[in-house]
Amino acid sequence: MIGETLSEDVLSQLKTILPKYGLEDTELKIIQSYRDSSQLNQQSGFSFQNEAGSKIQEEKIHLLENELRILKDKDHLAQSVAKEINVLFPSVDSFSLGDFLVQNVQDFSSSKEVTVLVKWKHQVGSVERKRLELF
Repeated sequence: MIGETLSEDVLSQLKTILPKYGLEDTELKIIQSYRDSSQLNQQSGFSFQNEAGSKIQEEKIHLLENELRILKDKDHLAQSVAKEINVLFPSVDSFSLGDFLVQNVQDFSSSKEVTVLVKWKHQVGSVERKRLELF
């Protein structure tokens, strides 16, 4: 048990009721007054991290690493595309690239879609816009 420190009276009461439960030959060991769980772990031989908890933690770390890798890939993609857009479409001032959550109001499904927002230097015609869409 982990909690408040037990008084000597409570400890002696616990030891006296052991025979009621058929535990007369059992030695009751109580370790208390430790501020640091590592000391408690060393003294008691218990580990506060169980295997299931560490597996869940490892899975979360793996998922976060994958998300980070995807974000880095998109950053790299945006930088490489920016160079091409600068050459091929001089009318583009800047653009944003990212995932947008698209929510369907008919069947309430949702999906992430890569979306590009473009800021033009000046008003452009439909031909220029279509060219960029096809790019």
